[in-house]
Amino acid sequence: MQAKKTPNNLKMDIKDEKIFEGYWFLPSQPKNKIAGILKVNGFKSFNLDLIGGFKTDMTQLLGNSNQDKVIYGIVYNEANHLRKVTLFDCSSSFNMNFSSEHPLTKYKCQYFIDGMHLESKKTKSFYKICADFSNLYDWKPAGIIKQSLFYSKKKESSNNPEKITIEAKTKDNWELPVEIEDGFKIILYGSINYNSAPNYETVNLSQKTLFRIESNSNQSISDFLIKLNLFKQFISLGTLSDISYRKIWLYDKQNYQEFKNGVKSENAVYLYYRYWGNEIDIKKKRHSNSIFSYSDIENEYANLIKKWFKTDANFIPIREHLIESISYKKLFTSKDFLILIQAICFDPYKTRVLFYISKIN
Repeated sequence: MQAKKTPNNLKMDIKDEKIFEGYWFLPSQPKNKIAGILKVNGFKSFNLDLIGGFKTDMTQLLGNSNQDKVIYGIVYNEANHLRKVTLFDCSSSFNMNFSSEHPLTKYKCQYFIDGMHLESKKTKSFYKICADFSNLYDWKPAGIIKQSLFYSKKKESSNNPEKITIEAKTKDNWELPVEIEDGFKIILYGSINYNSAPNYETVNLSQKTLFRIESNSNQSISDFLIKLNLFKQFISLGTLSDISYRKIWLYDKQNYQEFKNGVKSENAVYLYYRYWGNEIDIKKKRHSNSIFSYSDIENEYANLIKKWFKTDANFIPIREHLIESISYKKLFTSKDFLILIQAICFDPYKTRVLFYISKIN
């Protein structure tokens, strides 16, 4: 049995902490490489520690400019292979030790790109983005793996099954594509992953529900993230939970590996950015209080998702208020209270909300 695989080096989970060691430099100063360590904590933090720094003049160190928009790195991954990485929106601080000529420079960054050097978040290099969300499988189960248990009819037999069969067919992989505006297509899809040890000592078979967006033309990270977050908000509303990203990866048509037989395999570029939502324990969190699952809206899913993605200026603030009302908050602020009062008490607001909700329905 051959199974469709997600990229085999897609190992970082939202709760994982990874360390990348290597050399770091500014795009404008490629020869000034500084040794350092990057600590990546899922989607929560990206902290770079440099032994030395890109700024050597005391005036620069003490000045107001403590930001570097882009930092490139050449680092070793877990397999000791060199990889290109990019950090965006980095702010620095430094510790000056007068017993040493090298200050310790610390950077906190907002975005981490694993797999390439990229000039800007607005560089139009990618045609596809994929994402793994927490709780998406519960909202729309993949349903590819089928299990059967057979019990003996003998009275003296134990409660353990006499035979277990597990079946998974790659032809049962499914996709739900929907064309939205501006040449974009969003695709909800289910796939299986199969791995086995030599001599089948262990066999791992898993299934996932994933999401991707494809474009007719190259798009930037910023372009894709806007639409990716819209789908995240849609699922958050349906499940009444602030769902999290597990993994995000992108594809560039020019970034591939070609084998001797002419077959091309695309290389994925992985994206992590600081996300302040609540991490959800999927084992504890189930959707008994959800508003709707995929099965509830199956016949209307395409129409609903098209309207959700439509950039209607009047609907955008309503959509944002709906999402804010279910987003995880450590504190309930006066702003949240005023939004609630406005929604309940003011007729124009209520009329507008009810009008657009009725249009969606």
